[in-house]
Amino acid sequence: MSITVLLVDDEEHILEELLFILNREDDYQVIEACNTGDQALKAVQRYHPDVIILDIEMAGINGIEFAKRVLKGSYSPYIIYLTAYENYAVKAFAVGAKGYILKPFSDEEILSHLKKAKDEIMKEAIVEDRRTFIRQIKNRLIHNCLFPSKSEETDALKTQCTYIGIDLESMNVCIAVEFSRTDTFESPRVVHTFLSGVEQFLDAYSNKLIGFILKTQMLVFLTVDRQISHEEQNKRLHDICTEIFNRIQSFKLQKVYFGVSSLKFSNAGDVKKLYLEAKQASEVRRHTVEGKGIHFIDESNLELMLNSIPSDVMQTMIDNFFKNEGDLEKFKNDKVLLETIEQFLKNNLNLSETARVLYIHRNTLNYRLENILKITGRDPRILDDAMELRVLIWYIRRDDKNLFNL
Repeated sequence: MSITVLLVDDEEHILEELLFILNREDDYQVIEACNTGDQALKAVQRYHPDVIILDIEMAGINGIEFAKRVLKGSYSPYIIYLTAYENYAVKAFAVGAKGYILKPFSDEEILSHLKKAKDEIMKEAIVEDRRTFIRQIKNRLIHNCLFPSKSEETDALKTQCTYIGIDLESMNVCIAVEFSRTDTFESPRVVHTFLSGVEQFLDAYSNKLIGFILKTQMLVFLTVDRQISHEEQNKRLHDICTEIFNRIQSFKLQKVYFGVSSLKFSNAGDVKKLYLEAKQASEVRRHTVEGKGIHFIDESNLELMLNSIPSDVMQTMIDNFFKNEGDLEKFKNDKVLLETIEQFLKNNLNLSETARVLYIHRNTLNYRLENILKITGRDPRILDDAMELRVLIWYIRRDDKNLFNL
């Protein structure tokens, strides 16, 4: 493997000396020799060299500023500074330099630094090849599980799982993520970087499988601890979706939909059924809310029923909740009351359990429920009123711009 090298120095005799040294070596290929930082930036865009040897004090863009611009993206060449000044060393290494050579220099110094660069680049290439190989196996594994062919044998799947340390039978949750654009993840490098970041965030989950089945759909399979409360399970999955959403924002996607399979775990171990549940949930979200959102399949039936109500009928229902103008906005903006009624409904109107989840005294909870009664005219402690309040909460959340605070 030949290492590509870019030379940058405003002194012509330095460039000639470096070319003389490197042209005698088979392991290094000089792609261009530049006199200015501006020329070098253009060369970087054209060639993406493995190693850059550059001066610091140059007209226009100096070596420090050059490195800042080059290293701010995902591309990270091995930078070696070549300068007559000792006092730049701290700044040089702070911006990401790997080597610092003082002028005048010897052939041995240049070749020694390049040898270190080559060794590091070769190690990174080996690691990257293994990561790419494992990523390909994961994507193939997902595809084979979801769309098995007659030729695909069970033993082959088991071998793939064993190689990458995945236990499909213990998978019990799937998150389906749908994107709005088809060209977002065209580049294998972008896909790899994005998925690596998600996997790093999910490091606490030892058993996970993440990959793309389409350019517009990503899947996350996990083993979620069944011993923790339903509320905690919901929160953890919500946090995962929010993290993925935040990472996706760098691609400026307008629409992102998340679907989460059932937390009743009836299809645990069946990857295809988990996927179908999550896919159905994401489609419900896509058809009911413009823009973005997270939806759990366990809520789909109610969501679909409410969404089928004509808008004029729904608006009349909502208007009947509030006696005074402005009460709806007041209620929508009261995060404490919204959280209280949502938790109370989730806990089946159980005062003790809701107070425990909210970390408040029962008297405090009753005080908040009384406030909800005053504003809406519905008593959450009465079943019929609670059902109407559930419709109100759905209406408010449907139009909530920040759907990731559900």
